[in-house]
Amino acid sequence: MSPLLSQMRVLSVFKHTVSLIFFALLAFNAHADQKIALIVANSDYSTPGWDLENPKNDAALMRGALEEVGFEVHTVLDATRNDMERAFQSHGERLKAAGPSATGFFYFAGHGVQSEGLNYLIPSDAEAYTEADVWAQAPRLENLFRHLNRAGNERNFVVLDACRNNPLLSSTRDISGGLATVKEAHGTLIAYATSPGAVAEDGTQNSPYSTVLAELMTEPGQSVETLFRRVRTRVERITDNRQRPWTESGLSGDADYCFAGCDPRQAPASDEASAALKALNSGSLTELQAFMSLFPNSRSRGLVEREISLLSERAPSETSSRRDLSSSVPAPQSNERWEQYAGLVVLGCDASDAEEQGVCQINRLEWSPNGAMIAAASSDGYVRVFDNVTGQEISSWPSGYDISATAIAWNPESNKIALSSIWDDHVRIFDAKRAYEVGSVKLQGAGPLSWDLKSRQLLVAHRDGISAIEIGADGLSATQLISSVHGIEDVRDIAIEKDLVLIAGETNQAPRASLMQIGQTDGVLELLFPPASKTGFASRHVSSIDIAPNRKQAVIGTFNGWAYIFDLSTGEIIETLIQGETDANNTASPINALDWSPDGQRVLATDEDPRVRLYNAQTGELMSTLETNRFNADAAAFNPTGDRLAVASIDGTLRLWRLMTR
Repeated sequence: MSPLLSQMRVLSVFKHTVSLIFFALLAFNAHADQKIALIVANSDYSTPGWDLENPKNDAALMRGALEEVGFEVHTVLDATRNDMERAFQSHGERLKAAGPSATGFFYFAGHGVQSEGLNYLIPSDAEAYTEADVWAQAPRLENLFRHLNRAGNERNFVVLDACRNNPLLSSTRDISGGLATVKEAHGTLIAYATSPGAVAEDGTQNSPYSTVLAELMTEPGQSVETLFRRVRTRVERITDNRQRPWTESGLSGDADYCFAGCDPRQAPASDEASAALKALNSGSLTELQAFMSLFPNSRSRGLVEREISLLSERAPSETSSRRDLSSSVPAPQSNERWEQYAGLVVLGCDASDAEEQGVCQINRLEWSPNGAMIAAASSDGYVRVFDNVTGQEISSWPSGYDISATAIAWNPESNKIALSSIWDDHVRIFDAKRAYEVGSVKLQGAGPLSWDLKSRQLLVAHRDGISAIEIGADGLSATQLISSVHGIEDVRDIAIEKDLVLIAGETNQAPRASLMQIGQTDGVLELLFPPASKTGFASRHVSSIDIAPNRKQAVIGTFNGWAYIFDLSTGEIIETLIQGETDANNTASPINALDWSPDGQRVLATDEDPRVRLYNAQTGELMSTLETNRFNADAAAFNPTGDRLAVASIDGTLRLWRLMTR
């Protein structure tokens, strides 16, 4: 054989081998990433009066959404009991054949009832008039879980839009409306169209729940936990809170799962970033110093050095002083550049929702003192804590308020969060990571609050004045520092910088919102704003305040849209940052948020304009504007080093920005 023929034969064998390997890899990847869904939808029932119009429509809607995100979908319509049992078995067999890494999805639309704590999915051929009829003719939901357990795949989703009202409830007392909760199975998330024991709405063309779920699950960049939380919020809103979806999750694993793919910006943090978070959250001087030894040029250096300084300042055996933060943040330059590095959907709101005041509102943002986390209190009644590095949600929990928390503050150790609400008389303190309530204190009309990082007391403004709350071995205790007899009736905002306390509120001498200072020793209020030299001053109603790090100035925002830098020693206005403008109805947009950067270099301000404005704190010059979108920002705040911003808009989004060095 000639050398040429020999080479050609070797090449042919090589190509064949490569082809086999290629197709084997394709088969392996397809096998590893397989997504399998089963839809069962029952509309036409044998029992008179049980027919439903929408389940078949919901099935088509869900099939389209599932196929769009990569699922192999099997559909069974108007299934008899035997059809349903065979479908459960086949679904389990397909998942088992696909391997441990497969993802399963089961969706049921139709009638479902509970009896003695067990859930029954009613088949189309059931003739159910009594509880015994249901027992004999309807498959249990537990039958499905038996097949899922045998399949042994990594994760499953069970979605039950099966809580529609039915005539059986009028014929027997033993059958309960809605479905019962199911003990969560490992690796399974169970989603109910409404809360346990409640009845869901059937809708006109499609059910409200399936409509929202099909729409939102095709959006990329959201974990399944975020998706179902958005579904709950949207369904509650469109049904006027008549229907409240419910989930129980037994999912495990470190990585999020996203139906339509996860946003790469929310990828797990690097080793360095993870080490930084661990050190910052430890509260240990030794661990922080060890991190600096390992990563001397870390991007988190400023945060870590600040925490080291704070801990050293508190430690009696160490004499290190607090580091001047101005050395870590560049002085403002004209047209300085800020980059958005994360955009988080906190509340799922569309354009029409966002136009309605309060529907999608994030009422308050607060960075943890160590800079590693951001807490947000929002209009759905939840508090959420986000990781600064990855943007991922760390924890979330109901605030305990019927509507929303309106004020939020971190303790100096960055492990507890205090909440208050203008609609409630309780101040609540929570563990920020484990999401449980540490305790609460009842204060009439509890409003703005701030944690004094030096005294370690939580100061709360309420109907009767200002009180300090401390966490002791026996729980929470409150001590009133100042009462209304000293001249205060209603507090709008409170700002603390060491032993300097400023409040904006109504005075009983002249009912108007003004800026006042609390006396350090006698607790007597001193009126600071409007300036005594400015008689007839038009912008006296203060909406928000913040104190400069040097404790010599304050930034003041008013209800009619003005923002000033105010000299605390002379009582004079140094700079006018924003001039309020009235519309045709002679009304103006209030200043929503003000924040002085920790280095003293910048001041941010937001109003009804869809921008965050950043000013030079020394000159009053507008340095840069950050476009949030077409909706205005509800809240904004600097991180502890002043090189990052968190901005919340009324469309329910949270955006994170960082200062880019040239």
